[in-house]
Amino acid sequence: MKLIFYFRIVCKELDDEFLKMAKTYDFKAGTTLLLSIIHNGRFTIANIGDSAAMLLKDNGTMLRLTDDQTPDRDDEYNRIVGQNGFVSMKNGVARVDGSVAVSRAIGDMNYKKYLIPEPETYNYQIQQNDDLLIMSSDGLYLVYTEDQVAQMVYEQRNKGIPLEQIS
Repeated sequence: MKLIFYFRIVCKELDDEFLKMAKTYDFKAGTTLLLSIIHNGRFTIANIGDSAAMLLKDNGTMLRLTDDQTPDRDDEYNRIVGQNGFVSMKNGVARVDGSVAVSRAIGDMNYKKYLIPEPETYNYQIQQNDDLLIMSSDGLYLVYTEDQVAQMVYEQRNKGIPLEQIS
């Protein structure tokens, strides 16, 4: 698909620009990325890191549309170790070189050898019983479970609360 090809180009260019700015301003940070385009009745989603796209169904159930890219995932672990990196556990969380909890990112100059800006892409055919696409960073799910988010949003939608007030 052309969209997936363009998503990859955009992510690489964002990473390049981010790294240029990081060198100019001497910052070491990085970020995750999550984007979605609706085209021809489908969501096409690109994900880098541990942000999540979740689909709330009209019955209140939640469907996860993305996977986290973390260093404890077999494929990510093998890629990192294959490049002479190491993955260690810190407080129950797998970390690249003992520091970063994601295996893909935009930026993170000090870990660029291991943290790639290559997105995983997902396609989802929109169905009649789909209600709302929820896109969020991992911070939401550090506080609430996916079921709690689904329940809160579902209840507020049923009360007629506008989306801008729910978010």
